[in-house]
Amino acid sequence: MKLNKPRRVSEATIQAELYMQLRLIGIECYLEYPIKLGSCSMRADIAIAYSGVIVGLIEVKSRTSKRSPSKKTRQYNKYKEVGLPFIYCMCMEDVDSVIKWSRKLKESKCK
Repeated sequence: MKLNKPRRVSEATIQAELYMQLRLIGIECYLEYPIKLGSCSMRADIAIAYSGVIVGLIEVKSRTSKRSPSKKTRQYNKYKEVGLPFIYCMCMEDVDSVIKWSRKLKESKCK
């Protein structure tokens, strides 16, 4: 079967790359982590944990280029409501900066 290469990298592939890199540097993380918010709930693409506590969240998008997420969406507002630090990974090119953000988050919790 001939491979039909997709025009962009899927969210699942970006999640897998982030998960692998986070685990390689010793950051505990969980994919598709369920969060209860009062009467509603959400599922964070990646939750970062430290010492048995969720300390940050990552939302993955699949865009063809870097671009800022809209702050006017229900999803953005749910992440804000959780009250934890969060970051968007908009494309594969964002992975390195999200890894750096995650490392700094862990270092801040180690103090």
